[in-house]
Amino acid sequence: MLHRYAKVGRMYMLSRAEPAPPPLWDAQPICMGVDFWSYSGIERIEDGIGGFSDYAQTWVLVPARETLEGYHGSEHL
Repeated sequence: MLHRYAKVGRMYMLSRAEPAPPPLWDAQPICMGVDFWSYSGIERIEDGIGGFSDYAQTWVLVPARETLEGYHGSEHL
């Protein structure tokens, strides 16, 4: 155990039926712009028998934009 602080990114999708992705451990911002943010970190996936695997991941987050038809975000990526 390293006994240190770790930044954890979590994604919440209140209007969607699918489950949220696993948390992003040691989340570090890579690039932030007006239209998107990108973070890099580690996703830890449990194998169901007490172990886990770590996968390096990059998240690209697009903020939802309110339009006349509702909220939209990533259709231009």
